[in-house]
Amino acid sequence: MSETDRSPRRHYLHVVSWIPLLVILTCFPQPGVAEEPVAPAPSAEQLEQWARDLGSDDFQEREEAQKNLAAAGEAAVPALKRAAKSDDPEVRLRAERLLAPLGRNDRLLEAAQSLGDTDWENVSKAIDILLERCDEKSQAAVSGAAKGTGRTATMAKVLVTEMTKVRMADSEVARMLEISKTKPSIRAVVERRQAEVRRIYRERAYESCLKQFEKMKEMGPQNGKKQE
Repeated sequence: MSETDRSPRRHYLHVVSWIPLLVILTCFPQPGVAEEPVAPAPSAEQLEQWARDLGSDDFQEREEAQKNLAAAGEAAVPALKRAAKSDDPEVRLRAERLLAPLGRNDRLLEAAQSLGDTDWENVSKAIDILLERCDEKSQAAVSGAAKGTGRTATMAKVLVTEMTKVRMADSEVARMLEISKTKPSIRAVVERRQAEVRRIYRERAYESCLKQFEKMKEMGPQNGKKQE
């Protein structure tokens, strides 16, 4: 038998020789390795208690409550939303900080619908949320609102156009920063201009929305109600 003919057989025997060892390794627990117990998810009552503890007189208790709520993640969102409306400024502040990275999709959708509010202050706050991180998710939320009718859709159409410009500007700045990695002097200029570019394009978005808001206000009572 030639060397070539024997090779597949040797390969087969080599693989087969490893099977008993693989069975041993996978079927028997390794010494000294123990599975960590999984902590039970906090109940709704516990989450509400932690939310109340954000206003505790004891600093350590406030800190512990904030830590626990942060660890609870999305499950803590309902309790934190209620806490964010508290009369206690400490509770509101801590709840808002915790809510910032949580439930973003819901907050974006709520903000997009608030674009149809008849109070400019509420509309402005909604724009703040939507432009805070002007990305695909925030633009998708506004695009969805733009498919409807009435005030909300009208304002959303204006904002989605401005968001496209904001994202293009952000993308261009990011591209320039990447290009200037090996050119410190140019990079320093781009970095100085970055904040200014972001400010200018976001201010234009607010101005366009305010202009549309005032236009609808002048059109009369039929546009004075928020329509979905």
